[in-house]
Amino acid sequence: MTRQRIRHDSTCQRNGDAAFVRPHDARPARLVAARVAITFTGRAASRGSLPAAVLVLISVLIIVLTTAAHRSCAAVDSHPVPTVVATVDGVPITDVEVQRELARTVPDNQLSPDAMSSLRSAALRQLIDRRLVAAYLDQHGFAARPAEVEREIQRIRAHLAQRQQTLDEYLQRSGLTDDQLRTGVAWQFSWSRFTERYLTAENLARFFEQHRRDFDGAEMSVAHILFHIEPPGDARAIATAVSAAEKLRARLSASELTFAEAAARYSSAPTAADGGRLGFIDRHQPMPEAFTVAAFALEPGEVSPPVITAAGVHLIQCLEIKPGPKRWQDVREDLQSAVARHLFHWAADRQRPNARIELTSP
Repeated sequence: MTRQRIRHDSTCQRNGDAAFVRPHDARPARLVAARVAITFTGRAASRGSLPAAVLVLISVLIIVLTTAAHRSCAAVDSHPVPTVVATVDGVPITDVEVQRELARTVPDNQLSPDAMSSLRSAALRQLIDRRLVAAYLDQHGFAARPAEVEREIQRIRAHLAQRQQTLDEYLQRSGLTDDQLRTGVAWQFSWSRFTERYLTAENLARFFEQHRRDFDGAEMSVAHILFHIEPPGDARAIATAVSAAEKLRARLSASELTFAEAAARYSSAPTAADGGRLGFIDRHQPMPEAFTVAAFALEPGEVSPPVITAAGVHLIQCLEIKPGPKRWQDVREDLQSAVARHLFHWAADRQRPNARIELTSP
């Protein structure tokens, strides 16, 4: 049994209650407002009961998600023996929890072993971050009160009773313990209270202005150079392609050749003869998410670092940007989701330096 102690550094610019930070993920600098501190003004956190609609959502969420996870886990072992794969401040995270998170986010298990391994690691990171966020919320006045959790447990009991099930029966079938269920309910209360404070019109408008290109319907004309990976998914082949892309990008930066010339010589894509031109794309189609995230972080003339997609490794050049017509009010739901993700990473990164995180492997 080996243990790995994790040390984390967080780059955070804070002014007031909550400011944009640079989370530890692959998002480009533009999406995390590098070097720009933006204060989130917040409503006072409510200490009373959450709205009935939110409580119903909590019940349905827990029932639906754990049922889905149960279906996936049951195919392997109806009663898996949990193995601790990580701890956060001494609290364990088991492989069963990781599998449940994986089943929730990736219901289709027909993926390659390498892809599943990567997704399993991502699921573990998500669970670790959720523990960190929960600790941050508990320490900053957003924690659920025991009476709130108990009321919601009773709601769940009543819901199950309508389906001729007891809570104990349901927990046994779903592979959850009573403590895990209560932890999930408490999480929903505290997270809803936290986001309710910061998901204000003012903050949504601020976020929109900082990331306008991602939300206003902008279109971007791009070109790319593609390095195929053979065999697909092979780690060594990916590393070789990334290295080749980095060397070519250095040559482009030194003006040894133009992007169009480089595409004609080195790109494996059908667009090579046309300088790699793909035409206009928008933020969400038709290219893969990793491609568009990197592209929309560029200004005209800039070339991205290597970007890995299922097609291979890309260098991307921004040729032209057409601003979109949408206002923040037109994309409120998308903004709410984006700001909620930002708040999640922000809270996790604030808590990380104070936490003791250990990864455990056989």
